[in-house]
Amino acid sequence: MTPPELTPQAILKILTDLPPAGCYWVAYSGGVDSHVLLHLIVSLRSELKAGIRAIHVNHGLMTEAVSWSRHCERVCEQLGIPFVVARITSPRPDGASLEAWARERRYELLAQHLRSGEILLTAHHQQDQAETLLLQLLRGSGAKGLSAMPRIQRFHDGWQARPLLGFTREQVLGYANRNGLQWVEDHSNTDECLDRNYLRRQIWPKLQEHWPGATRTLARAAAHQAEAAALLACLAQEDLRDLRLERANILDNRRLQAIDRPRLANLLRHWLEELGLPLPNSAKIQQMIETVVHSRCEANPCVNWGDAEVRRYRYAVCAASRLPPPVPEWTTEWDLHESCVTPMGVLQAELVQGRGIRRDAIEHDRLRVHYRNGGERIRPEGDAHHRDLRKLFQQRGVFPWYRNWVPLLFIGDRLAAVAGMWMSGEVAAGKNEPGWAISWSSQSEVVAPSADW
Repeated sequence: MTPPELTPQAILKILTDLPPAGCYWVAYSGGVDSHVLLHLIVSLRSELKAGIRAIHVNHGLMTEAVSWSRHCERVCEQLGIPFVVARITSPRPDGASLEAWARERRYELLAQHLRSGEILLTAHHQQDQAETLLLQLLRGSGAKGLSAMPRIQRFHDGWQARPLLGFTREQVLGYANRNGLQWVEDHSNTDECLDRNYLRRQIWPKLQEHWPGATRTLARAAAHQAEAAALLACLAQEDLRDLRLERANILDNRRLQAIDRPRLANLLRHWLEELGLPLPNSAKIQQMIETVVHSRCEANPCVNWGDAEVRRYRYAVCAASRLPPPVPEWTTEWDLHESCVTPMGVLQAELVQGRGIRRDAIEHDRLRVHYRNGGERIRPEGDAHHRDLRKLFQQRGVFPWYRNWVPLLFIGDRLAAVAGMWMSGEVAAGKNEPGWAISWSSQSEVVAPSADW
């Protein structure tokens, strides 16, 4: 099958099929691919009836970075379009992959400039797509990873589109030469320590020599995988519909246990992605199935990776960002006229009548706030006896991993209230007495959903 000719009209047809855009942002590195894309888009300015801007990310990794930025600025001046330079200033963390770190920072900066309804255009072409598929295969990726790069996808408040994805590298170079374009060469593209460069320089020529149609064939395979990934996502959505317990990040383990393992693995991946958590590898997914879903009910198992974790308490499977180690020594004096920011959530107090902590029990409207040390007891309002706080947490269904993060409010050495849960009957305001009503922003997160445990 002969690929379509790379012309402005061919690109216009592609852009017409995209959502309406108030502005097109062209990610412009100064290299040949992005220069061709920029030239094509600018040639369509009268037809597009939308703003066109170029944005260049200075990674600060190469000595030529400043001269590349200046080259891009000159080109944009000649084309008569606004030009923005975004600079990466944060250092790369020790041990982080250079490629992955640079890509993440680059897209963070690009997202900062994109407004709702605007489209970021990137210059990935058919060979980029084929290379991405091969690299994902070598990483053992599933259908979603093997679907490589979509032609269009949501990108923060706008969209990201890849208009050149159906065109070959040879077509891109041909367009650049026919139109006399000048571009910069990034010498890091010859560094074969980087996976993509090694694939491009050592493996790809041999593949094309033996299979001349490899680029189109692999791009087509990626499209098939994208269809499979979309079907798996639909299946996961159907499964999740009846599994959530009140909150998006909590699932009912009794129903999870009834799902066969391949389908369960698909559901867990989709759920974690939907929550915006980093995706675990296959080994971690299998560990979740074994130690979280199928372990005995009395256990409180946990699987963590990166900055995320999945835990289970009773029948609730909960996914969230990983908690830092508890800080039992943390304490602060709280002026009730102000909000109190704690390591987990915000405390607020409102002066009311007939409820809350009796105002005259609190000296100068100030409470001491700290976390559990063990052995705390309180006589909840309406209860005739003091209760052990540990047992109250169990009865209330407070997740075990949050119990050391619930703020305890003291008057002197006396426990006056447990934020968002119990108040001591000894300091409760009477019907006609002024009192401080206490609220805690995280109280709904720490208690397991109501269920027949």
